[in-house]
Amino acid sequence: MGKSVLCEHCQALRGKGRKDKGHEFLEEVRFEKVRSMQGSSDETYYKCSICGHKWLHETGNCGMGWIE
Repeated sequence: MGKSVLCEHCQALRGKGRKDKGHEFLEEVRFEKVRSMQGSSDETYYKCSICGHKWLHETGNCGMGWIE
């Protein structure tokens, strides 16, 4: 989602799953509930206050975790 150089906190977030928490420097930008035929997920969009990187965190039955 973002093309910034990742800070050490965001680098550590790469590959984390839907049950993993973010880091303390993430600021929530937007939240959406998504429903589909495969199931539902919650999508929360974040921006890092250190490096400006943007993240999408999907949770719920169909959530994919942390997505760049």
